[in-house]
Amino acid sequence: MRWACPYSHFWLRDYHSIVPYFHCLDLYLVTSRDQGGPKAILECKATGVPIVSTRVGMAQDLIRTGNNGFVAEVEDADGIAEAAIGLIKRPELRRRCIGNGLVTAAGYDWRAIGMQY
Repeated sequence: MRWACPYSHFWLRDYHSIVPYFHCLDLYLVTSRDQGGPKAILECKATGVPIVSTRVGMAQDLIRTGNNGFVAEVEDADGIAEAAIGLIKRPELRRRCIGNGLVTAAGYDWRAIGMQY
């Protein structure tokens, strides 16, 4: 049996209209082998979406495993899956990662960064 996954793609007219789409997510996985950002790490934190990322880009700087998300080694599918399952099955872990993620994101707000300089 073949499975089909329907999808659609469209460009947002206003970048800020992305927030409701993040609110539709139960969690976000960054499974990249190489990445410059990704910007999605801070976007997830700012919108209250728990995140599991491979050790790419700024993930190591922004994510504290078990505190505000999870970081796995590149190509560690088992580690990614284990972290994702933990976030789904353990509501207290999920709440902690979301709450601490919001705090982390607030530290990268333009006003917070501007005050440092």
